[in-house]
Amino acid sequence: MQGMTYPQFKSWVLNESIRDAHYHGLRFAPIYALWWATTDRKPPADFAQLMEQIGSHAVRRIAANGESTLRPATNADGEFTEVGPSGFRIRKTPNLAPGTAVKSEYVLLANALVAFHAGDYAAAVAGFSALADRYEIEAGDMEVAMPYFALAAAKTGDKVGFEKFVEGVNGDASPYVWLSRAMFAAVRHEPDKAFAALQHANNLRTGTGTRPISSGYLLAEACEFVLREVPDARVRKMLVDWARAFQQMVPTDAWAYAVEADYAQDPVQVTRALAMTIYLDPASPRLAKFDARQIAAARAWLKANNPFLQEKVAPPKRVTQVYAPVP
Repeated sequence: MQGMTYPQFKSWVLNESIRDAHYHGLRFAPIYALWWATTDRKPPADFAQLMEQIGSHAVRRIAANGESTLRPATNADGEFTEVGPSGFRIRKTPNLAPGTAVKSEYVLLANALVAFHAGDYAAAVAGFSALADRYEIEAGDMEVAMPYFALAAAKTGDKVGFEKFVEGVNGDASPYVWLSRAMFAAVRHEPDKAFAALQHANNLRTGTGTRPISSGYLLAEACEFVLREVPDARVRKMLVDWARAFQQMVPTDAWAYAVEADYAQDPVQVTRALAMTIYLDPASPRLAKFDARQIAAARAWLKANNPFLQEKVAPPKRVTQVYAPVP
């Protein structure tokens, strides 16, 4: 709502009290920075460098086996947790000397996403592979990288064989596996397979938790990626329906209104969603798609109907029923 610029955000997130906020070994600033830069946004070119600054005091090191990575534990059970590389890259990269400092999963993810959103899919594949070299991406918080990796791989002819790996991962409980499968199907122009995979992902969707990308927005973004490859009315409807459903669950998240305004076809629906976007995220890049007349109509709707500024209504008086004791 503040319309904070990227330079302002950098200054805020690098403030010591913000950067150092943590619970045991779980630091919040890297996660929040990724949310901020990827939810209805494209991370700026220097975003990976910012992530390195944020996490400069939370170093990861190679474990005694030369392959796994030691990172700060997120609970009180110990100082470090040992995490292995992804099954996709295991034994495909040389071991490092124990104690060698390596980049955090957040920095590696940021680096890959910067390339991805810039349209440099070859660099993105290299970046996601580097992430998989040190951290598991088929489980845990880094699962969110899989759909982006899949689309980048598909766009570059999948020279690394990521689709074969994705097909071998059990997708019974992972929406990210199905989102990844949807990306490959979309690039091959297989609309039915892409739509079915999106449906599976929608049925399995999970909360964001400590994942560094909004799981709700990722589902919407995946629908957009599919639509760019294979325009499909079913996917468009799924996207709009999901945006509207998310508004009911988290009415303060601006992206859901912005997506609805972008893809809905009912003019009344578009006006309302556009108005809420203006109120909750005046810097949304999607606002540039609308002309002055549409913006004026949305502001007029907002002035009369903003649900966050409605006069409070007193709750109904509570009546307590008194029952006579049973004889």
